[in-house]
Amino acid sequence: MKPLLPQYYKIGHKPVILQLLAVNELRLYRPVLRCLSRLTIVLAVVFIVIHLRPHFRKIDVAYISKSTPDMLDEARRPFPKIIHQSWKTDCLPTKFEHWSATWKANHPNWTYILWTDEENRNLVSHHYPWFLSTYDSLPKPIMRADAARYIYMHKYGGVYADLDMESLRPLDDLVEGRELILGQMGTQISPWWQHSLPNAWMASKPNHSYWMHCLQDIMNTMEHRRSHGDPWLSVNAEYVTGPAMLHRVFLNYIQLPLAQREPVFIADADIVFPYDWSNISPHYQVCAATNIRMFNVERCKALVTTERTVSITYWSHSWEPQMMNADLTTEMGLEKM
Repeated sequence: MKPLLPQYYKIGHKPVILQLLAVNELRLYRPVLRCLSRLTIVLAVVFIVIHLRPHFRKIDVAYISKSTPDMLDEARRPFPKIIHQSWKTDCLPTKFEHWSATWKANHPNWTYILWTDEENRNLVSHHYPWFLSTYDSLPKPIMRADAARYIYMHKYGGVYADLDMESLRPLDDLVEGRELILGQMGTQISPWWQHSLPNAWMASKPNHSYWMHCLQDIMNTMEHRRSHGDPWLSVNAEYVTGPAMLHRVFLNYIQLPLAQREPVFIADADIVFPYDWSNISPHYQVCAATNIRMFNVERCKALVTTERTVSITYWSHSWEPQMMNADLTTEMGLEKM
């Protein structure tokens, strides 16, 4: 094939000759161009992985030091031996009485408190009046219950546990020498898995700054709802006050300057949350309290717990409308224990 003739172009006042490559020559360069394109993509992926790696790797322990005299004094104080749980009234449904009793049995020397909705609001009103308007504006009861549990942790410290959690072993060794403990669910904590830090179980010494960040985040979200009229924020409890909020605040908290952080310990998944509801596997059917026909406590524990496991939650989702009034006394497998 006859090569194309050179063409002349004028740029400004200077003639420039652009020699166009022959078609056959272009074909010779195509494999090289493909290789360069693929190499560019690989290098881009490597760059992204290296720079984002700290955010999506598994975080076993986020232990953040704050070396001030106040913090050192706080570290010397014993961990408060208090177990907090909450319900609408002081009369627990039968379906929760069994699991609530396990916390008292395994912690005979600890103080047990069952908070009611009325007591929660009084707590906010008396000790956190600046948060009361936000608390009252939360559109769902579960949102107010979520907010209250963060206040338990900040005001009194101790351990909070949902009513569908069973205590398997004493917590003394786990909380000893630690300031704040969150339980991991699943294999890793990443920006994309917002449920990896459930708020169904939490432990803390009082006055830990992390809880103030949680309350501030709730206030910011509700202010955004008021300003923008976002209806989604009225229904999504998990995002506004629940696990997604806890996860969001945690990722921001560990990026703060060292002088503004306090110690946070993340317990491995098999310690606090051995049953991961997001993992659709054979044990799901016997571990989920929402699966009334298949749920079996003993079979579940045999499948998912280890010698380190201190608790397990069966995720009854009693705050959801379809489960709120369910009478699961016999269906929940308690008679099979």
